[in-house]
Amino acid sequence: MTKLTDNKDILISVIVINFNNKAGLEKTLESIKEQDVSCYEVIFIDGGSTDGSLDVANGYSFLFSTTLIGQDTGIYNAMNLGIERACGRYLLFLNSGDYLFDVNVFNTVYANVSAGADDTLLFGYAEIISDMTSWLFPPVKISNDSSSLRQWLNHHEPTHQAMFFPKKYCLNHPFDEQLLIIADKKFKRGALEQLDYSFIPLPLVKFSLGGVSSHINDLNQLKTFFRDYQKYYISEKMTLSNLSSLIKADLKVIIKYMLQKTLHKDFWRFLGVFKSKI
Repeated sequence: MTKLTDNKDILISVIVINFNNKAGLEKTLESIKEQDVSCYEVIFIDGGSTDGSLDVANGYSFLFSTTLIGQDTGIYNAMNLGIERACGRYLLFLNSGDYLFDVNVFNTVYANVSAGADDTLLFGYAEIISDMTSWLFPPVKISNDSSSLRQWLNHHEPTHQAMFFPKKYCLNHPFDEQLLIIADKKFKRGALEQLDYSFIPLPLVKFSLGGVSSHINDLNQLKTFFRDYQKYYISEKMTLSNLSSLIKADLKVIIKYMLQKTLHKDFWRFLGVFKSKI
């Protein structure tokens, strides 16, 4: 591809969110720098790190089209600030520590975008890493069959790090900042319900479990999950379907919390084996 010359050439806006994760940030930015095409921009948003992250960011500042330091009120607000400033046709959200699978990721996405099209959700596999195990998500045996994948997507969402969202969708449906933990779930579900999608059967990103929606560290965080799910499922009116979904979501998060407390680090190894089988 030709070198990026102006905004109309930008296919992908990468919105990188960081707060006090110096080592993870370097992995993220290095994986972007190594991409073998130039049809992207990087919007770097830092919550006001004090661990040396900003020194790392300065070393990659040539990648950045926009830099915001200490201006966000939380992770989902940071993502919305990135959306407002993005020039690309597609947006990719990476938290520090998430990194692109190889140097061909953006080239692969470019090859899967129809000329002039900007209304199709693109996603591929994420390699999820936990302790000494890893697995691909969505599960390979499901995604190998288009019918099974469609059915799976009725009740599951891919990881956002492996999803390329059309900018127009993001502008019209920003992250719901009233949800403190599961705003990404609502964002993804909306995209799956409102857009056509194209699945790229290749790993696009690697990330380690440990984000705000991965761990349930204490009872206060458990309560936050409950409040979020209630806002998500019972946002307008109570229906039997919504109530059923709320109860199922609450039960899942209770079971996850109890397993984490019981199995400790072995929980993630157990989860890896389970996810690879479903």
